[in-house]
Amino acid sequence: MPPTPQAVEFVISQVWTPVQLQDFICSFEPGGISTDLLQTALGLHELGELDYIDNMITAALRLVMAGHQRSPEQVLQEMGALPVLAPLPPIEVCIFEIPF
Repeated sequence: MPPTPQAVEFVISQVWTPVQLQDFICSFEPGGISTDLLQTALGLHELGELDYIDNMITAALRLVMAGHQRSPEQVLQEMGALPVLAPLPPIEVCIFEIPF
């Protein structure tokens, strides 16, 4: 069973350090992004560290809930942190049958 959004948010906001969270987002597949792009897009230098961490939590939660169907860059576009250059692909939702 997949984790609930609340369980994921608890882990990324209460257990992980900001560095672990940043590394997770930057190395997330598909795509990955540079640390500089993440810091600029989520406003580390303009908004401050606390707002930057909150924005990283939101981005990481969206990445996990999309199930590797969104890249970090696409998630930042969804959040309005980066310009959307093309329509984002739809996320596919599947219901699997469990054999009894």
